[in-house]
Amino acid sequence: MKAKTTPRPPLSINTGERLDAIERQLRQIRSELENLAEFESRTESVVERKVYEIKAVAYVTLIVASALLALLLGMLLNASGIRVG
Repeated sequence: MKAKTTPRPPLSINTGERLDAIERQLRQIRSELENLAEFESRTESVVERKVYEIKAVAYVTLIVASALLALLLGMLLNASGIRVG
């Protein structure tokens, strides 16, 4: 994203006009910084939500894999003639 630049005031204008131009530029920069801070906050909350979703999927996958391994172990033991329980 390319930043908007305002033209610099020419050197021939008086000091008051220069100060006004600088103040306008500062207001614009302040506004852009506030927008950037808001964007960062929104992005951070979205990333946090996605991380929690990924963790939830990982835990569910781990539980399902554990259950399947336990069933497989039971089937292997049963097939080999070893009685469990």
